Amino acid sequence: MSRSAFVLLIFLATRAGAETLSACPLSVLSPGLHDRQLSAGNALRSYHVYVPKAPMPKTGFPLVISFHPAASSAAGHAATTRLRDKADEASFVLVEPEGFSGNFSKRSWNAGTCCGAAADAQVDDVAFVRALVAKVKSEEVCVDETRIFGVGHSNGGMLAHRLGCEMADVFAAIASVSGAMADVQDKERRFLCSPSRPVSVLEIHGNADKCHPIEGGKGVGLDAVNSKRSVRETMEEWRVRDQCSKKTRVVRKTGVATCKTFDKCASGADVQLCELDKHGHGWPGSDKYELETLCGGTQAKDVKANDLIWAFFAQHPKR
Repeated sequence: MSRSAFVLLIFLATRAGAETLSACPLSVLSPGLHDRQLSAGNALRSYHVYVPKAPMPKTGFPLVISFHPAASSAAGHAATTRLRDKADEASFVLVEPEGFSGNFSKRSWNAGTCCGAAADAQVDDVAFVRALVAKVKSEEVCVDETRIFGVGHSNGGMLAHRLGCEMADVFAAIASVSGAMADVQDKERRFLCSPSRPVSVLEIHGNADKCHPIEGGKGVGLDAVNSKRSVRETMEEWRVRDQCSKKTRVVRKTGVATCKTFDKCASGADVQLCELDKHGHGWPGSDKYELETLCGGTQAKDVKANDLIWAFFAQHPKR
């Protein structure tokens, strides 16, 4: 190669790198918590961005979007999960959006047949989340686009499953605690689950949960009108979508949790169910379980959902 050609090659590579960096907002938001807003679907929606106290990786921060349960809030969910502590420990950006409340005080997500005002009004929460991801990564913080993840609790977990269906181009993996697919009975509210690529899915679920029974059914609580999809049925459907074999194996056994995965999924995907014995509807590892009287079961203290979820996400970037 001639010297002039070599110099040109270096110039083009440097320019490409500079253009990539210039398109990434390296330091728009400083470490700490930021309250933000976004116009989506003719409504002003609120969300919170937590930037970890850590140097930004060369490829940008992993991004985790955390969805609160129905009748809760981002702040309440943050206090229960303490995911911001995990963000500092593992160096990822945490985004905590607020659900839709309409004219009511109780916030919720439209996950299909569930839940509350968001489902009743058929709010397009998928469009909201898509706009949210676009704004965060283009205007607020540098994001590693191969490591964008969604996690939710209860109704928020149901939304995470829906996002796996409809935003597989964005999310590398999703995780749900005490949730499942939410499209069982009401045909008008069903959505097509046809992901554009295999998505890794983790479900963490207590077998004593009365609000969202692991075997499905109406359960009790905010959305007792609609029948809940069986968790095992939900995971079997993900197995088929991700082209996994029917064979399962135990990948983790810790405390009351037994985690099983399907073998040989397409494109390195993973479909995993962590079943927690005698656990109810709480966030495993949290010292808060306010729904014990309503939802039953006990609170798993020897299993930390945050650790299970981040270990799963860290192993499953978008391929």
